[in-house]
Amino acid sequence: MSERVNASYWRWGGWLLLGSLILAMGWWLVVRGKTDESEQPLVSNKEAIDRGWVEEKDIPTPKAGSKEGEDKGETAISEEVDDEGLVSMENQTWKFRIKYDPERKIYEAAEGSGRRFTFYRQPGNIALHVGDNWSWTHPGREFDSKVLVAGQETFVYEISSQTITDWMVGERKYSFQCIHQGNTTVREECQKMLGSVELL
Repeated sequence: MSERVNASYWRWGGWLLLGSLILAMGWWLVVRGKTDESEQPLVSNKEAIDRGWVEEKDIPTPKAGSKEGEDKGETAISEEVDDEGLVSMENQTWKFRIKYDPERKIYEAAEGSGRRFTFYRQPGNIALHVGDNWSWTHPGREFDSKVLVAGQETFVYEISSQTITDWMVGERKYSFQCIHQGNTTVREECQKMLGSVELL
């Protein structure tokens, strides 16, 4: 009988030890992920949509066989890199200029409200929506001067995964969408880009 108790005891003890090791490894991975943002796991586009971080229409979808920089219409991109390592993009149709990191790929697409310019790079995309209608709906859009973009008052909507900054010039409506997913580096890049906006 004592042999049976010992065997059972060791069998359960082994499972408890294995379970403890798995929990310790999981805890270590969580702590490590929180201390180093650059190594945070990336989520798939589908998971970002499922979590409500981004809408499906905001995920860039380049045409099959298209090259980076294709289908930009009236968009001109400067080849010159400025002192901060940024290049500028200008669109005469929609009357704006913005500076961005040249490592980002730009996708331009028509959307129901006008045009979307997506600056694509992991771990977070940045999009500028421009049109005669808003690209998203908010029941209490009120503009103030806490944040100015090219001298214009803005409405800022912020949640843990993204920040949207809206402004208007006449009837033209602009929405700058920073999908940072909580990443400080992407947030800072968004602020720099937003500060570079010029209206033509």
